[in-house]
Amino acid sequence: MEFLKAVRAADGPVRNRPRLSAAATVLILGLALAGCGSDEAAPHEPELVRVGVGDVDEALSEAGPGDVILLEAGVYEQTIQVDTPGITLRGEDRDAVVVDGKGERGDGIVVTADDVAVENLTVRGHLLNGVLVTGMTGEDGTGLGRGSTGYTTLDPETTPPVENFRVRHVTAVRNGLYGIYAFHATTGLIEDNYASGGADSGIYVGQCNPCRTLVRGNKAEHNAVGFENANASGEMYVVGNDFSGNRVGMTITSDYKEALVPQSDSVVIGNRISDNNDEESPVHAEGAFGIGIGLAGATNNRIERNLVSGNETAGLLLAESEDLPAEGNGVRGNEFAGNGVDLANVSSKRAPAKGNCLEGNLFTSIAPESLAEADGCGGAVQPSTELDRDEAPPGLPFFESPLPGPKDGMEDVETLDRGPAVEMPGRDVIDSIALPTGRER
Repeated sequence: MEFLKAVRAADGPVRNRPRLSAAATVLILGLALAGCGSDEAAPHEPELVRVGVGDVDEALSEAGPGDVILLEAGVYEQTIQVDTPGITLRGEDRDAVVVDGKGERGDGIVVTADDVAVENLTVRGHLLNGVLVTGMTGEDGTGLGRGSTGYTTLDPETTPPVENFRVRHVTAVRNGLYGIYAFHATTGLIEDNYASGGADSGIYVGQCNPCRTLVRGNKAEHNAVGFENANASGEMYVVGNDFSGNRVGMTITSDYKEALVPQSDSVVIGNRISDNNDEESPVHAEGAFGIGIGLAGATNNRIERNLVSGNETAGLLLAESEDLPAEGNGVRGNEFAGNGVDLANVSSKRAPAKGNCLEGNLFTSIAPESLAEADGCGGAVQPSTELDRDEAPPGLPFFESPLPGPKDGMEDVETLDRGPAVEMPGRDVIDSIALPTGRER
């Protein structure tokens, strides 16, 4: 079984949509109605619609399923709201199409409809999120996530999640909360993106169960946290990414601020999580620094064949989240090297870690040392300790974090092929993912 299967839009013309005056539109509609003997509308033919700065909202309001809205090079100083199912929002040049918040707007691109793809563009300078994909909306139809008004009063049971989303080849830089944020969204693909300068995290997946989401081939650096999973459970795959050069490489946590507590059942395999000691990054809200992987109240996850190296405080930490323990996680076959301590359990007595199976890992240090002998695989409570941690260095404001160089984009931007739909990897694919080698930066 492969990760993905192709999904192609129905055959249709690849052309620019002509702009019509209001009078011409009325005339055409009148002729169409006069000659129409049936109440059935003709099926929509997907088309490529090329638009420039100032024309995005109109193009989106007229778009139908299968359409590709192709943004021409330019700086788009607006929040782009995508609430039409089945369309693709694509930049003609990943570096030259920039949705810029100018430090004034909350979100860059907000997706609140099913089967939407966002690809091949840059989002930067937003107070909240670069790209937000969410099934949670306010009364005005705009998306809501962490940091939005009314976030804590929403009832996810009455609002279905967005389904079948794709965020690919996106550069998300200098955003005040998250670079790429999927919240209350399922059946998703977050692939081949670059995220930096996130004051919370570069990439975030939260509040979904089952998530059925694949996070693959992304690079996150200069963030408070490279990748964060909060209450994202069930068929949640994080494979082949590089979460290096942040303050914290990645975290998996249970969080009472979101629904669907506790977090459980994600797969983290074949990632490089190294040198997360970056001072040119926004400060972590809890002061964390120098950590590779944090499992806080996380349960029943698979952490396998990852390279975790050069993190000054710890390679992997087991910890509680309020009264929720880190429990039942399988930490197997990882390579730890050059960390302050490779593996550590810092859980409190209030919520002691238990049943975390530490097997077949390559490491040179563990804290407490008795953790190595404890039978975590048998479900027992595991010994813990406190770590001496240096105070985290001061960070940069998110809008001063380093900017990246040019990024590889899509080769054929005018295709109506909407890219791969999501298919979760089977056991054979998961078993074939190798441990990364070297410290590539």
